[in-house]
Amino acid sequence: MEKNALYEKAFEFKKTKVWEHLGVKQVFAIQDGERLCFVHVILQEENNPGVVVHVGENGIVGFLRAMTEHEGSHWEYIARMAAMNTLRCLFTSKDDLTDEAVQEVRRCAKSKGLTMRGANAWPLMIKAAPFRVPVPIESESDIHTMEEAFSALLWVDEKVKKKELIIDALEDPSQKVPLVRREGDAFTVEEIPCPEIPPAEYPVGYTENEILKARVKRLKNQGGWACKVILRMSPSQAEGTDELVLPWQLLTVKMTGGREIEVQMVRDYETRTNVMLDKLMEAMVRENVCPKSIIVSDDRTESLLRNWCPEIGISLQRKDEPPVHLRAAADDIQEEDWGDRLYSDEAEDVSEEDLMEHLEGLISVLELMEVMPASLLDLDQIRQNKAELLQMMKDPSMPENIRMKSAKILEHFDSLIDKAQKEKTSGSGRKKKQRRKNLAPEKSYVISVSLGTGCYRHIQISSHALLVDLSDEILDAFDFDDDHAHAFFMDNRSFSWNQAYYMDGIEEGNDPTTNKVTLEETGLRTGQKFKYVFDFGDEWTFQCRVLRELNEITKLPRIIRSKGTPPSQYGYWDDEDDDWDDDDVFDEDDDD
Repeated sequence: MEKNALYEKAFEFKKTKVWEHLGVKQVFAIQDGERLCFVHVILQEENNPGVVVHVGENGIVGFLRAMTEHEGSHWEYIARMAAMNTLRCLFTSKDDLTDEAVQEVRRCAKSKGLTMRGANAWPLMIKAAPFRVPVPIESESDIHTMEEAFSALLWVDEKVKKKELIIDALEDPSQKVPLVRREGDAFTVEEIPCPEIPPAEYPVGYTENEILKARVKRLKNQGGWACKVILRMSPSQAEGTDELVLPWQLLTVKMTGGREIEVQMVRDYETRTNVMLDKLMEAMVRENVCPKSIIVSDDRTESLLRNWCPEIGISLQRKDEPPVHLRAAADDIQEEDWGDRLYSDEAEDVSEEDLMEHLEGLISVLELMEVMPASLLDLDQIRQNKAELLQMMKDPSMPENIRMKSAKILEHFDSLIDKAQKEKTSGSGRKKKQRRKNLAPEKSYVISVSLGTGCYRHIQISSHALLVDLSDEILDAFDFDDDHAHAFFMDNRSFSWNQAYYMDGIEEGNDPTTNKVTLEETGLRTGQKFKYVFDFGDEWTFQCRVLRELNEITKLPRIIRSKGTPPSQYGYWDDEDDDWDDDDVFDEDDDD
């Protein structure tokens, strides 16, 4: 369908700079036929504005939940964000538009005597259905809704500038919002209540696969597992269609040892709980064991397993906090979905197709994070990821299409950095005071320590432990002898002068040393990356990251998750030491 009128409205929106007068929380409603929609602006950065239209009551309920319900885990927040039903216009690069859309925009601009200049001059019209990767707006009804949203937004902007209309920021679901209703060529305003946010409901799991159930019931009952339903941010193609979806996974680990049990992802668990449970039973058949118990810690997973577990004869147990092995596995998946592996030293081994797929997933995650509350963003982590992406882009062999996609991701990083920086500045005094107040009570850290790709250990250690204690545990975990010097670099840059802690006796003036500083005194926080360097000759560099802070006491450090075989500390000498023969030593008396 022709979008000329829609692009005209978009150009007028940008020309009048509506975002300078209306913020993301100043929401109003429009009535487009039978569809009640809710409209607000967004501003990713100064020249990258946009408009979001939440379609239907379900659309605004998702927005209200995201804006007002900050309780729950990271995974629940991401699921709420991905459940939104929206239409969007974002001003971005031409490279993000389809060839057809580029031609449409050019024709419209030419008819208006406009020249498309600048990095974010092109209006991108996209539709984001629940748990789907955004696609271009194409249907007649969606195009008409966006036109109405722009018309109402321009009218509201004019009224606000003249102080003839005040739109309060939407902070509470009990507030009323303006309904901007069209009457001919004009608009009127009335107030309507926000839709009620219904209690969260999760589908109850069922399966009709009697053959699989019978096979599982015949398996040996042994041990316990822990499970959690999570939404993955790596898009996959729905079977039989061209549609890209965000799949769901039943993350499953053994309680003893913490090994992850592979349970295949499903494209839509909400209407296909039977498929997810079938995948779980298939995993049990592969493992040749049926657990005696399954532990869950959230309503979504409990609802999935509530009726199924008794059918199979499994004890379903609910705990307030997920077991540490399950949390560690979830942290690993979070890093994987953010594409951390693409920035490793092994990035050149990743195929172009895989690289593009993960970059697409990264963009989807970043778009969700852009509308998260700033208090949930980790500024240092965002900066670190941006620096790693910049380093990756320095590779001259990078294909141009991937370079362009990476440049788009950098724009998202800049937006998030600005958003997180403002939150940090505005709340710095309060946070600093809170940190001092909570300095004394002991807690624990879970720290991921990796040595190369695919080899890591998760270490749980007390916040009151010294850095040298962490050094000892790392060396033990990777089977290294403690026969060389070590240092920690808390700014994640080897041998930098900022927040560097060396072992005692290395060099005068390097105070405090690792035998005098506790982990808590370094200011560790969840998500922080830092480096541990051992043996300044061979420079064994261990990448560390704080996965979690626990309100519990850990008397002695312990390894709670292990993957991969570490490299040999001494290289080939390990194999030759045992063959050394003292008789081969040169004897000065035999020189003649």
